[in-house]
Amino acid sequence: LVAFGKPVANGEIVVLLPDGTEERVKTKADGIADATFTDLGRYGAWGRLWETASGTHQDKAYEEIRHYATLVV
Repeated sequence: LVAFGKPVANGEIVVLLPDGTEERVKTKADGIADATFTDLGRYGAWGRLWETASGTHQDKAYEEIRHYATLVV
């Protein structure tokens, strides 16, 4: 998991498994999660990063910006 060109340590990645269940894995300091999945089928994964930043958008105030990355294989 990389954000703004830097690895995200201790980030959470949600992996959607072929049987419809999900597993959560944590990233190490280099942004890589140690996980092995052996079942055949379609996998999905998403990671997120929430950035503390305040402002307004369309006249509504916000206190954070949420960034998501997704992958399906």
